[in-house]
Amino acid sequence: MITYSNTFKDNILDPLDKLIANEFGSPIHYDEGFEIRGTQWFNIFPITDTLVEERVQSQVRDYNVIIRYYRNTTGKKQKRTHVSPVMEIGERLKRLIKNNSNHTESSSYYWHNGRVDSISYNIEEEDVSPDYVIVEANFIATVEEVTT
Repeated sequence: MITYSNTFKDNILDPLDKLIANEFGSPIHYDEGFEIRGTQWFNIFPITDTLVEERVQSQVRDYNVIIRYYRNTTGKKQKRTHVSPVMEIGERLKRLIKNNSNHTESSSYYWHNGRVDSISYNIEEEDVSPDYVIVEANFIATVEEVTT
């Protein structure tokens, strides 16, 4: 039987979940479709796991995750109530990831070169009520996994 670790979960999803929860205090979910989870929450979607470099005793891989922030905001779309609050979340998320671009905790290595390479602020989906504003961030991080 081969030995392996669930790198996507252990090095990316679990630490990312913890970082976001600690910073924002909002619930984190992994819903595939839209499901109302209150007035504000995050959804995390694992997207890709891409081989960057094959080495003799390790692999370097990029992991891509979509982070969505949902916020219930009723009424006419205005800068003060709709635009500014979600842009603040986007900026804060970018800074959180930048400050943890090489993420380790208590001598445990999780990732390096973590980054938010794009943010979309004007997302509309058919199954989502117009009362919800969505921010979507594309997170990428690199992990070197030693293979033996």
